[in-house]
Amino acid sequence: MPNQPSKSKYKFLAKKGAGAFADVIEALNTTNQERVAIKRMKQPYESVEQITKLKELKVLKNLRSKPNIVQLQEILFDRASGKLALVFELLDMNLYEIIKDLPQPLPANLAKFYCFQAACSLATLHENHFFHRDIKPENFLMKKYGNAFVLKLADFGSATEKTNAPPLTEYISTRWYRAPEILLTDGDYSFEIDIFALGCVFFEVCTNFPLFPGKDEVDQLQRIHKVCGVPGVDVFTRIRRNATRNPIKTSFMQQQGVGVGKWIKNKDASHTIEGMIQYDPKLRMTIQDVLASEWFADMGQILEVVKGDLPAEHYELLRGFVSKRADLPGVQAKKTSYKVKREPTKGHAAQDNGIKLPTIVVKGQKAKQ
Repeated sequence: MPNQPSKSKYKFLAKKGAGAFADVIEALNTTNQERVAIKRMKQPYESVEQITKLKELKVLKNLRSKPNIVQLQEILFDRASGKLALVFELLDMNLYEIIKDLPQPLPANLAKFYCFQAACSLATLHENHFFHRDIKPENFLMKKYGNAFVLKLADFGSATEKTNAPPLTEYISTRWYRAPEILLTDGDYSFEIDIFALGCVFFEVCTNFPLFPGKDEVDQLQRIHKVCGVPGVDVFTRIRRNATRNPIKTSFMQQQGVGVGKWIKNKDASHTIEGMIQYDPKLRMTIQDVLASEWFADMGQILEVVKGDLPAEHYELLRGFVSKRADLPGVQAKKTSYKVKREPTKGHAAQDNGIKLPTIVVKGQKAKQ
C-alpha cells in the first residue's frame, strides 16, 4: 500500500486534506464504482493486533450502523511497510464549507436544523460512553439529498472513553473550540468539553463567524472571559484541583460576561448557547439538556418539512430524538446556574455490542476479521 492504498481495488482521485496524524484522499472503489474517502495514517503499525486496539476503531466499532456517524467500510494494512488506511463513506462537504462563504447568516430554521442534527450526533456518541475531544465545524460532514443536507459526526482520532481518568491529553481539540478547563489544567477534563465546543459551533452556524478566534492561549482565554465572564476563586480552585501546573500564568479578576445576545437575537437560541459555554463545567448543559432546550421545541414541525428529502433511516433517527424530548428533563438555559441531570462519568465503560469491525485486509495474506 504505497501511494495508492490498494492498486487493485481503489483508484486515487484527489487529495482531500492533510493533518498531523493522517491525510485524506478521495478514491474510486473499482469493484462497485462508488467514491470513498480514505484516511491514510502516517504512523506505521506492526500488527493487526496493534491496529484493533486503536481507540478510533473502538469508537467506530461501537457506532457502526448509526446513520448520524460517518461509517467505516474497510481497513487496509500493508504489513511490509506498516501502512494503515481506513476507508470511509464519502460525503459532499463539511459544515464549515457550508457556512464559510455565505454573504449573510443561514435562515434561522435551517441553522436550527443543522444544529439539532449536530446535537443528535454528539448525543449518539455520549450515549455510547465516548467523548469526541475535537468538535468543530470541519468534523461534521454533510451529504445533500434533494433540498436537504444530512449531517454526520466524523474524525474520531481524538475520541476516548468517559471512564478514562485524568490526566488526559493536554492540548486536545482545536484552539478556538477549547473549553476553559483544557486551557487551565494539564488534562483534567471530561465530556463537558464537547458541549462547550458544540456551543461554539452553534454560534458559528447562526452567525457565520467564530465565537472565540483566539490568536494564542492567553488571547483565547481572554475572549472566553469577555463573553462568559470570569468566575470566582472557588471555581478556579475546583477546576484546577488536580492540575500540577498552570499552563497560563495569568491571574484574572472576577467579572460578568456580555453573553451572546449581542449577536444572536433569538432568546431561545442565545440562552441555549450560553448554557453550553458556561465557564464552570458543572453548570454546563449536558447533551440531553441541549436537546430538551426550548430552542428545539419546534423541531418536529421543521423535520416534517424536509421529510420527503431525507433518507428514511435518517428521518427515523431524528424523529426518534424529537420524540425523546418529551422524556428529557426540560431545561430553559439561563445565564445563572442550571439544574442539570449529570451524566455518569465512572463505571460505565463502553460495552461490546457484538458488532464486528470491517474486515482488515492485510496485503499478502489471508484477510483477518
